[in-house]
This record gives sequence, C-alpha cells and structure tokens, in this order.
Amino acid sequence: MGAIPEDLFAMSRKKRKGGKRKFGFFTRVVHFVLITLSILLGIVFAAGYFIGEDMPLLGWLFEFPMLFFAVGLFLLAVIFAATGLRLWVLLPLVEVAFCVMMLQPRFNSFKPVPEGIKTLTVMSYNVEQFHRGREKVMDVVRKISPDILLIQEFKGGSETAESFCDKLFPDGSFALISRTAVFSKYPLKKNEGIEIYEGRSIQKLVVEIGDKEVTLCNVHFPVVVPLNRYHLKIYGIFGEALKKQRSGREKLLEIIDEITGPIVVSGDFNAAPHTMLIRMIQERLQDSFLVSGAGLGHTFDSKLPLIRIDYIFLSNEFSVYSHEVLDEKASDHRPIVVIVSLDESK
Repeated sequence: MGAIPEDLFAMSRKKRKGGKRKFGFFTRVVHFVLITLSILLGIVFAAGYFIGEDMPLLGWLFEFPMLFFAVGLFLLAVIFAATGLRLWVLLPLVEVAFCVMMLQPRFNSFKPVPEGIKTLTVMSYNVEQFHRGREKVMDVVRKISPDILLIQEFKGGSETAESFCDKLFPDGSFALISRTAVFSKYPLKKNEGIEIYEGRSIQKLVVEIGDKEVTLCNVHFPVVVPLNRYHLKIYGIFGEALKKQRSGREKLLEIIDEITGPIVVSGDFNAAPHTMLIRMIQERLQDSFLVSGAGLGHTFDSKLPLIRIDYIFLSNEFSVYSHEVLDEKASDHRPIVVIVSLDESK
C-alpha cells in the first residue's frame, strides 16, 4: 500500500499553463461543493436574520447561538485555504463576520453621571435555584447593593424571600411570583404573575420611586431549543417550544404597548440578540447593553458557547450610564448591573 501524500491536493495543483494554476477534477469538485455550501449558508443566515423564527423549517435555528455556525464557517475557510482556493476563502470569513454582527457587539464606554443627578442601580440575576449556594448569591448582591434586584429561578418560597430581603434589603420590600422575585429599596405594589409555561412567567409589578410609578416586568422565558432530556420533556420538540415562547412574547409586547409611563423589562429571555423576540423589544425599549455596554455582553456561562440571553430594557424616561456583566460564578448565569437615572420631567 502506497504512502499517503502530505498534501492530498498537491498533485491536482501542480499542473500549470500560462503561469496559472490548473486544478484537477477532484479539487474542482471539492471547491464547487464548498463554494455552493457557503453561498447557501450565507443565504440562510441573511434570510433568517430578517424573517427569524417565521422562516419555514429552519426558523428554530435563529433561536440558537450563531457561534455554532461561525465555527463551522471558519472550518470551511480553513479547508478553502488548504485546497488552494485562496480568493474564495473570503466568502466563509464574511459569513463569520455576519454571525458576529448578529450577536450585536458593542464598544461603548460608561458615561459620566451629570452632577446633581440621582441614579438608580438595577440588577438582574438568574440564580439557578441557588444550586451553587444561596450565600454565594447573597455575597454577589452585597457587593453591588442594588436599588432594585430582579431574580429568576428563585427557590424557597415566601419564607426564603423574606429572609433574603431582611439580610440584603432590611428597609426595603419584596414581591414573589412562582420562581421570580423582586427586591427593592423602594415600595412595591400591584404584584401579579402571567404564566407562560411550566414555571416560566412574567412578573409584573409597580415600584414607587418618589412621586413616580415605574412598571417592572421580571421575565423568565422558556428554552426554545431543548438542550437535554429534561428540556425535551418539559418544552417538547423545537416547534412546540417555539410556540410557547411566542405566546409569552405576545403577552409581554401587549404589556409594553399598554404602559404609558416608565417601564423596566428585565430577566432571562433564553433568546439571543438576533432573534425576533429581542429585536421586537428593542424596537420599543432601550437595550441597556446597546446603549452603554461593551464586548459581546455574554451572560451565560455554561459549557455551550457564551451568549447574551439576559437583558435589561428601559423606556425612554431613563438615561443609561453603564451596563456591566459581572464575572461571577454563583450561578450558570452572570448578573447584569445597570446604572440609570429617571428623568423627572417625563
């Protein structure tokens, strides 16, 4: 049995005519397949970005991190280069750049707070049901000492919430619905829950800040793409899970459209920035990350590629000065902290 050539495509590249490379039949076939695949993927990405989950058959792909596809396209680029097709190697690289663009990277810096302006610190945190320890979560919150804390996957009921409040917000108040909880240094009222599916809900309430009433929506949306057997059991296959999140999206957008005063919508959306869910909210409210964040703003620290699925959205009555994602390991999510001010004239 003969030895395998060091360069599988070397023989098909050696022939030259008029100073130009002449590729053999095998290499041409490989190039044709790779170029066609890249073009098709590019069309899917471009169409999916505008159509989203409504895209026939493949819509669910756009509820999942584009980094998977970016890695695949980068490998295509490597193969293009290895086979000698140096010009076309730009095609998959452009598609990789498009994937990164969909993640909405930002290079903002914190804005200085004008003198005499009273700020508000808002923190959103999925605490993973305190699996890594309640004290660890409490230590993270103590470091920040937020004015308003919105928690998802809160486990322990009203007694745990009361104890949590006594230790971290001794002069404040709390409101609990299912597994979402809000803790505040300001009075809370009108607490209600809007069920989406199996413990996933929208907690809607009002916080009184001086003579202003601010509507808070503490959100925990279902997972759209089941990642394990538990998700598959709870949310069903892709199409079923997508319907559940769409239902929650419609309810949330109704709330946003009905509110005429200041509103904060925050929580674990289980949706990447390029999805229809997030983009439809961004059309209505400020995304604090886009206003004052930096990098990719990733909030999910699982074994999967890092992605931004936790958000804080605010109405135009707020000025956003900073958006920070804390590098903390007390949960599988990283907490978000924003510093804002409420315009008294609006």
